[in-house]
Amino acid sequence: FSSTFGVMNDARVPAPGSTVILNEISPRLVPLRSPSLGGPTDVAELFNPTGVAIDVTGWIVSVGTGIEDVLAGVVPPGGFLAFPLAPATFADDAEVAYLFDDLETRVDQVAWTLGPDVEEGLCYARCPDGAGPNLGYEFITTGGGVTWFLQTCTLGLTNGGACDPVGVMPSSWGAIKSRFGE
Repeated sequence: FSSTFGVMNDARVPAPGSTVILNEISPRLVPLRSPSLGGPTDVAELFNPTGVAIDVTGWIVSVGTGIEDVLAGVVPPGGFLAFPLAPATFADDAEVAYLFDDLETRVDQVAWTLGPDVEEGLCYARCPDGAGPNLGYEFITTGGGVTWFLQTCTLGLTNGGACDPVGVMPSSWGAIKSRFGE
């Protein structure tokens, strides 16, 4: 968030999964059409796994390329809050999303690089709600096929304990490792 040329970096230590997290993402080249959120938009849904309401005013969702959205609102305990983001926030080269709290501490990170392609009405979602890992840098390290799925968008609602994944092909650990050896 600030330049530190010539001196030690001043970034805060990440606190992955410590508070509100990204629960569902609609990364669209052609934005998701969501009448409840006012029309075409990219969307990020937050989930609060704690027992207290958390004010996310001033929090930031970023794709790491200088594109960011500042959030406002309160996520109820055990509840959800979906945010319309700026159109094309998730452009085709932005396949990762970071969530920073109002003190600029990174509290979550999800990615869909190497994941199944998104179609209209589908979102990447954690299942069950709030499941980690919380420092994913591509589909598999975000829990792809285990806790991170492409499924029908359920913005503002639970993803359930038994997700209905779309386009996820089961594979052995050897098959997964071989993909990264190419």
